[in-house]
Amino acid sequence: MEISSIELRYVIFKLNSILADYYVNNVYLINPTTVLIRLHHSEKPEARLVLSAAKGLWLTQYELPKKSGGIASKLRREVQRAKLKRITQPRGERIAILEFGEGSETRKVILEFFGGGNIIVTGEDDIIRSLMRPLRVRHRTVKMGEKYLLPPARGVDVTTLKKEDLMQIQTTDLEVSRWLGRHLALSKKYVEEVLARAGIDTMTEGRRLSEGDIPRLFDSLKGVVDTVLKGDVEPTVIYREEVPLDAAPFGLESYQGFESKRFGTFMEALDEALTYELRTEAHDVKFEPLRSKIEEIGKSIEQQTTAEAVARETAEALRKYAQRLQERYHQTPGLQGVPIELLLELGALSAVVMKGRLIIKVHGIKMDAESGQSLMKIASQIFGEAKKLERKVSAIKPAQVKLKLELEELETKLQERTVEAEKEKPEVKREKAWYERYRWFQTSEGFLAVGGRDASTNSIILNRYTEEKDLVFHADLHGSPFFTLKGQTPSETSINEVAQAVVIFSRAWKDEFSVAGAYWIHPHQVKRQAPTGMYLPRGSFLIQGSKNSIKSLKVECAVGLTTLDGYLTVVSGPPEAVRLNSVAYVVLIPVKGKTSDTAKKIKSGLISLLDEEAAYVKQIPIDDFIRVLPSGAGRIILKRRGAKRYKKLERS
Repeated sequence: MEISSIELRYVIFKLNSILADYYVNNVYLINPTTVLIRLHHSEKPEARLVLSAAKGLWLTQYELPKKSGGIASKLRREVQRAKLKRITQPRGERIAILEFGEGSETRKVILEFFGGGNIIVTGEDDIIRSLMRPLRVRHRTVKMGEKYLLPPARGVDVTTLKKEDLMQIQTTDLEVSRWLGRHLALSKKYVEEVLARAGIDTMTEGRRLSEGDIPRLFDSLKGVVDTVLKGDVEPTVIYREEVPLDAAPFGLESYQGFESKRFGTFMEALDEALTYELRTEAHDVKFEPLRSKIEEIGKSIEQQTTAEAVARETAEALRKYAQRLQERYHQTPGLQGVPIELLLELGALSAVVMKGRLIIKVHGIKMDAESGQSLMKIASQIFGEAKKLERKVSAIKPAQVKLKLELEELETKLQERTVEAEKEKPEVKREKAWYERYRWFQTSEGFLAVGGRDASTNSIILNRYTEEKDLVFHADLHGSPFFTLKGQTPSETSINEVAQAVVIFSRAWKDEFSVAGAYWIHPHQVKRQAPTGMYLPRGSFLIQGSKNSIKSLKVECAVGLTTLDGYLTVVSGPPEAVRLNSVAYVVLIPVKGKTSDTAKKIKSGLISLLDEEAAYVKQIPIDDFIRVLPSGAGRIILKRRGAKRYKKLERS
């Protein structure tokens, strides 16, 4: 299945409304022609956008196998951390253009969903900076350094079609379905739907249409196009034997009699059908080595069967020839020597004497003997060649049996793995809680602490998520997040843990402090506006009244694996709080280095602590570990199992 041009128009409209002000978190490779872009927003849930040069683009709720390299690495280099500005579609074309960034930093990611597909990156000047594959055809060249040019228009745009445009169909001998497919930017399933609604057989020749057929065809066409562009009329996935076959924004008459299922939105229906195809293709790639081995063994068995048949046939022919020689010998006991003519007469393909040697060829087997030998000796020698071939046949048999057993085992293994893969339900990406967009952890007593990542999210935490009953925390130095401790009766333990958190995530980490101080206040003490005559920089707050100071807090951060809704999730914060709420954890102190290197060491260290949970941790993206770290690298000083235990939930 692939998204058609009119479906693409609706999908782009929806994506623009959903993904406004999202930023690129990371880009992953799904397969050589498909990437997954993780997008984040300070106030909205994470979004996962699939870009497939072979199928289209859509939002997915499913976990997909991710790797690096290929076009994903090129895209990551060009658009990581960039803001998604808008998505456009050249009218009527199966092309989507995603614009990221602003001004000279603008990047356009161009998806071409035809001719094998392509993913192309240009700058604001439309000069190609990266691409999935170069292309040179009559009307344009797509390669590095060239200006990107759109291909020639492919058919009439159905959204601007007029009734008169259909009149020429009556002058053609082509079937109506073929004419519409060639002249309109309309996919096969919608051509069939248009004809089904108009009551016109797909095989009817254009010249056989009546005058009344054209208006009916036009009305049907406009009705189908308008319904597709509305999008979520009756989002449906069509199945064949429980396998998703296609998706449409409404029930198709051309699919009557097929299994179908309604979905909430057309985007969800596309995700169901297209993601299933991606998973199936991934399984095909995964099982390819096994299929290749089966094919290789099958060819070996076939070759051995042929070799056995040839050897048997040849051995039998040699025996018959040797027997004829023996019979002639007994018929002519006084025969001296071996006349060449006699050997040929009895069935040799060739016989010649060269340098005192008789060279004879019988049924493809060449032998030589002394030219003066008798017929009996030559017959004996030929019998010997036949016995050699029969021994070869005897050796082939057990080898064939062994190969056939191996083939049966591999075929059984492939069948079992295929069945298992088909039974596997795709893992739905967990809908994250609101606080997971920020820094967060649970204190030892189970209270929720939430903090900002920057000036913008500090403001969101204080303005939107802080209530009068909460406590607000800040470090005793510039460059600190605000943290809110949710709950009415936190003890000194929880207060000290949140105070340590603001220190950990302040510049104290980057400056490699060993200890630092913090304070807490009540929400009403935080003022968003400066008094008259004073200036308050953007993103700053004024604190009024007394502060409750906490001194000499250790700058040590724990990173652990906690459970939310039955999923393993990466969390960071004060060591004791993380220990009590995690399956496993590590403790860090600040050092100079790369945050990504620290994240990799943490992930590896946590995996080494786990048994059955390790497989799930391996699937957690390294970005999730980077995201929870303070602003700088760290050195692991402790690595332990935590107080919690993990039980994977069965998900429907």
